[in-house]
Amino acid sequence: MALAGVANDLGAPTPTAAAVQQPLLAQIAVTATAARVPWTIAGMGFSAGQRAALASRARALGAAGVYVTSEAEVAGMNTLFARRR
Repeated sequence: MALAGVANDLGAPTPTAAAVQQPLLAQIAVTATAARVPWTIAGMGFSAGQRAALASRARALGAAGVYVTSEAEVAGMNTLFARRR
């Protein structure tokens, strides 16, 4: 899910705001979980810190992964999304 795109489609003035992100993430998590479909999140246009916070929230809601925009993010995201078992 491209969060900024969805937020813009809904007319949200600031797609990077937590008040916009949290309900959208929760809705996609419930829908994807009910359909048993893995989902990923993209934070294009977000700062590195915003993407890290977004990835953490998405992981807590069951996301399967995230899109990264630099090689420097790969190791951290791999660690975050490593299987829990």
